[in-house]
Amino acid sequence: MDLRRKLISEVEYASRIMQMSPVRSLPKEIVLEEFDPIPGYRSGVLISENKMIISSKLNGSRLNAVIKREALIHLIPPKAEKVPQVLDLAWAYSGAPENWWRECSSTSYPNLFQNYDPPGFFSLIPRKKRIAVLRSLLAIVRTLVRENKLDFPIFYYLIRRNASISFKPRPAENKVLKAIKKNPYANQKEIAEISSISPASVSRSISRLRRVGYLYGPMNVNLHRLGLISTIITFPNLRTLRNIFLSFPFTFRIFEPCSERINAHASVLIPMDAIDSFRSLEDMGIKVHQVILQKFLLNLNPPKNLMESMVRRYERKYKERRAYLEYSLPKIKVTKEDLRILNIALTKGDLKSSELINLGVKSPRYRISKLKNAGLLDYYYTLGEPQHEDDLLVKIRSREEEFVKLVETIGAATTLVGNHLRGSWEGFFGVLLPKDHLRGRLIRALRLLFRDRLEIAEDAIDYRSEWTIPIHLWDEDKQRFIWEEEFESLFQNLSIIKDKISY
Repeated sequence: MDLRRKLISEVEYASRIMQMSPVRSLPKEIVLEEFDPIPGYRSGVLISENKMIISSKLNGSRLNAVIKREALIHLIPPKAEKVPQVLDLAWAYSGAPENWWRECSSTSYPNLFQNYDPPGFFSLIPRKKRIAVLRSLLAIVRTLVRENKLDFPIFYYLIRRNASISFKPRPAENKVLKAIKKNPYANQKEIAEISSISPASVSRSISRLRRVGYLYGPMNVNLHRLGLISTIITFPNLRTLRNIFLSFPFTFRIFEPCSERINAHASVLIPMDAIDSFRSLEDMGIKVHQVILQKFLLNLNPPKNLMESMVRRYERKYKERRAYLEYSLPKIKVTKEDLRILNIALTKGDLKSSELINLGVKSPRYRISKLKNAGLLDYYYTLGEPQHEDDLLVKIRSREEEFVKLVETIGAATTLVGNHLRGSWEGFFGVLLPKDHLRGRLIRALRLLFRDRLEIAEDAIDYRSEWTIPIHLWDEDKQRFIWEEEFESLFQNLSIIKDKISY
């Protein structure tokens, strides 16, 4: 087999279907040699000057996948490899076995992106669409490299967004969603009975719906019972600042407006005894706001006459029924093993005794029961929407007693998570998920209704949470998070660039 001729043919084919020219020189020689393929993005291949060495231990299908992978890599700028995960695009193109691909893929980011799973994301994209998606992603990557704007968080966002755009619920999945909307507390057996489909189909449907963001649960963790306070931190929209907050172990989520002129926001879960220290960040221009009220409202069927519907809701009289977020320290002794179980519930949305035993958890049923009785674990599903478009961030100066009215008014048009913030700025902070064709009309309606009280209505990149509880910072004896050293590191990193923190 003439491997070099085969690679040249594959590069020409990849260049043609991706509609872009190669950006790397072809090796002058390709040879087979005996060595063990080590897991990594170039697994099975060694590069030596102008020579490519391929492992002879690869079977036929893996050898073909390696040639296709290396062909697409020739379209990826070398500078892009400062984010090594970019080579997952070449793996997606190669048709390599998912287990091998997953073994060779990795993420080095510490907090929000621990569940980076490109084989899982691409499995949501129909095969007929994968080439078009890869072409789009590759074109964006090449542009970002030229502008020196490529980093892992933005690459992660692009893959997740394209996966969710391409995802269409199957008939069984729509039945599961309708059943859960009727009864969020139903278990899988009850969902199967309500929707008249098999338990196996329910299980598969829930797995896919979770992965793309349509569905969360049924195990939900009450993080406020661990003494973690929901806080919104506002800072200038700079990549350096964003990465500093992403590296902080208590950061839950980042909202980065598409306009660099609009401030970015971090959703941070601060230990109760850390709030005064965090307020000291305001001395260098970082704004800290505590979330006092919070409400999620799902709207899958927005009205045709959006403005009229919002005005009617706005003019209603609402009874004062505010539900303050309650923060408290655990009423039981929580061990690191307990936090490990809570993290499994956070990432998987479910807890099964058999799986916990396989993971080395002792007495799983007792531990799950203990966490439920302490209010740290709740059982119910929540419905969401996939990341079809950028989120819409909205800030409205308002009083606390207006919170319900604002949630209901905006919720007439779109799904949203609403918060009332208190701090140096007080008012409504909402993350909206409008249907794409309603986005412009919704922004106009917000401007007409709230006029000079509306501070921003801005599209934003949402680095969605893959956050887990920082177990290594939990002190079992003192029953608290040891946050001081991490905060000092955050403070020092911000101090280094404090001259850039200006509004």
